[in-house]
Amino acid sequence: MSVWQKLYDNFKTLLETTLDGELETALHESEFVDLLNSTSTLNGQYALQLGAIQKAQIKANDTLDFSYEVILQIGYECNKNAGHTDYNNAISDIEKIIAFRLDTDYFSTGVMTAELSKGSRPRFIQKDVYMVCELSFIISGRVSLS
Repeated sequence: MSVWQKLYDNFKTLLETTLDGELETALHESEFVDLLNSTSTLNGQYALQLGAIQKAQIKANDTLDFSYEVILQIGYECNKNAGHTDYNNAISDIEKIIAFRLDTDYFSTGVMTAELSKGSRPRFIQKDVYMVCELSFIISGRVSLS
């Protein structure tokens, strides 16, 4: 299994299983890789993207040290012109997602560190009815190639 597949599976488990019941909005994976170009309903949808492979070094003992940027996009139904409740609930969910992602208890095999690199300002799309938040994590670790 590739490093990316392991990271992807770990994120999916975290978002759909570990955080189930912890968030205001239940999360489910979008059929789209990029939510900013999505044409469907976005509430609770997420998309994972490989932002960059920052480091990949094979060691003599058939291990790979890696550092990948993983971009997580999350969509919320949050009308830009409505009250603050939906917006504040979405921000609260994002804070919980960050806390759980950085908690070593939820790392997959081979992951040694996780850090939030940046989070973008929420973007409103589809006539300002949906908000997409983008979080960039740097995930580093070591896996065996044999």
